[in-house]
Amino acid sequence: KIVCELLSSFLHDFASWDLESSDESDTSSLAFHKLKHCFRSFRILLQYHDSELFNRLESMGLEPNMYATSWFVTLFARNFSVEATYALWDNMIVENDRSDFFFFATALLVSRRELLMQVNEAHLPEEILNLRAETKEEVSALWAWGIKLKQN
Repeated sequence: KIVCELLSSFLHDFASWDLESSDESDTSSLAFHKLKHCFRSFRILLQYHDSELFNRLESMGLEPNMYATSWFVTLFARNFSVEATYALWDNMIVENDRSDFFFFATALLVSRRELLMQVNEAHLPEEILNLRAETKEEVSALWAWGIKLKQN
């Protein structure tokens, strides 16, 4: 029971777009609205921190909702190893700032910039969808990069 309560609290704090509203008829609309807001915020961060990469993705019609949905809905659990996921979630809990998650996601893309700028256009969507971290060291480096982006 304690684990379920902790998970519920974690999701409420960091993935509130997944939570149901008190009005069941409004649940999907509210969650979708919150998720759209996350995509807009993330899009602005990427445009600000790496306009060239942003322009490449946009010119190909690759908007955040096409590749970042699983990142945001699962808080990277779908793409990352268990070790990396726990490391990310630990950072999120310790720092307790929702915006850090979006800077982390931006850092993930920017850190793979060279690959994403050079990969064949036909393979770009697949490359983005398969971005991952395997170790806590990778997550720590990306987290630090995200914090630097946030400070700029």
